[in-house]
Amino acid sequence: MLGDVEKMVAAADDLVRIGEEFGDRDFWLPEIVAHLKSRGRHIDPESPIETWYGHRGNQKLQ
Repeated sequence: MLGDVEKMVAAADDLVRIGEEFGDRDFWLPEIVAHLKSRGRHIDPESPIETWYGHRGNQKLQ
């Protein structure tokens, strides 16, 4: 995840190269979501943001 514009620009070439080398991986998303849910590591988008891990930096994942 990139949050700094300068870092995003610096990483752009690498991201293009990775995309070309490995191709589309969106088909993995359902498996990733299922795995995270099985480990209790998911966010229910319908839940209040205050219950999300890391909201305001006051909760720590274990």
